[in-house]
Amino acid sequence: MAVSTRHLLRKHIRTGSDTIMDNRDTNDIFTECGVDHDGTPIIVKRKKDQESNNDQQQKQQNRQQSTALLDDLTKEESELTQFLLANDNDKSMSTMKANFYSICLENIEVRSERIIMAAEVYAIFGALFINATWILYEWGSAYGYGNMTSTSLAFEFVMAAALSCNIFLAMLGSALWLESTLYSSTARSFVFEAGKVLTYLQYLMICTIAFVSLGVFLGIYSNLSSDRTGTILAIILIVLSAIVFNRAQTLHGAYQFKALPLEMYHVPLWFKLSMIDPCHPFKYMTKRGRDDLRRRAKVRADELKHRAYQTRRKRDSSIGTEVNQSVSTDIGLILQKSAKRLGKDNSNLSDYEARLNEDWINEIDQLKSMSIERLSRYMPYGLAHGVHKTLMEE
Repeated sequence: MAVSTRHLLRKHIRTGSDTIMDNRDTNDIFTECGVDHDGTPIIVKRKKDQESNNDQQQKQQNRQQSTALLDDLTKEESELTQFLLANDNDKSMSTMKANFYSICLENIEVRSERIIMAAEVYAIFGALFINATWILYEWGSAYGYGNMTSTSLAFEFVMAAALSCNIFLAMLGSALWLESTLYSSTARSFVFEAGKVLTYLQYLMICTIAFVSLGVFLGIYSNLSSDRTGTILAIILIVLSAIVFNRAQTLHGAYQFKALPLEMYHVPLWFKLSMIDPCHPFKYMTKRGRDDLRRRAKVRADELKHRAYQTRRKRDSSIGTEVNQSVSTDIGLILQKSAKRLGKDNSNLSDYEARLNEDWINEIDQLKSMSIERLSRYMPYGLAHGVHKTLMEE
């Protein structure tokens, strides 16, 4: 009896389910989750559009994230346009914010990670370096011994300023670290607007390093200049410390001028002067040096711009949007034409053009005088062969 009852009940449930499922809407998804008290199956209905709507919203968000930056690059008055030297005016922006514009040119996933890491660096540096600042202050301070001189007063003032900048660097860096973790991946303009905060943090770090370095010199002189011998030793140590500091500073500036010409072109003059090698003080102050820096800055600007367009072309391919990549130089047109012949017209060719520009090869006639083997030093061999063939036809 029990077996027959279960058999009839299952048949009734199956028949009722088939009836309801046959009457369903094509956009509905039905899930059978139980049986009512009268034996009718309980069907939970949910719309298929609910999932598809979420996908459409995500795609729309990606579309906005992908095209918002490109819209800014078409405006002559925008900061990114000035940074990339895209307008007719090649004047330097003279701002420390230039160090952070390249982050804004990345897609939202990359720049979200970069802003978090940048805030983390400032916060951790400020929190850890404060120990060194305090140890230096304790070592050089004569306030507790009652033997205050003009040098000691200067040391107290400098170290108080260093501690203040160091503490505020750690606090503000931690706040930006938290905020970027929470909002950088959801707010499209967060990274761009946070550039002002990053610039302020950069100033705080520069002031901290400058005050601590000056505190080292004052502390050495204050502690060792008790007599004539001590004064001589103090002066020798100060000179040696200054040489070590200056060497570190010039090495830091040398690779920045080489690897980041666009950023160094836009930073203020005082920052450029602080990074110049004293053995070659006029390297970037002469007209030839400035022209060379401007030329290399334009090459990097084109590379960043092409990469921004190319990255968003790849991102937009999933949502049916295509972004045209502009080529503004004769060599760029030759490379693009040759790549198109090879079926690689969507490739990013800015790196190959940049390699040619680094060797001051920026004229078509220069390319015509080069063999395929020579061209292959700057680009893949297949592309070099295509470029050589294109040049021979013109």
